[in-house]
Amino acid sequence: MSINPETVRRINADYAGITLDETREAELAVELTQFLNASERGRRRLDFNLDPYDFRVALIETGLAESK
Repeated sequence: MSINPETVRRINADYAGITLDETREAELAVELTQFLNASERGRRRLDFNLDPYDFRVALIETGLAESK
């Protein structure tokens, strides 16, 4: 699934009302699509009732968080 700039524009107009130019709307569409895809990858690996530590481990394994 991908998010397009028009979707960003509509959601912003309906909820946030932040001043964005077309370039930023396009950038946000890419960033939100990347976030959505990463979330979907993680969702397939995580159970809702997992311990928070297990969630952090899964984020590190999927590249969504850094190990410290």
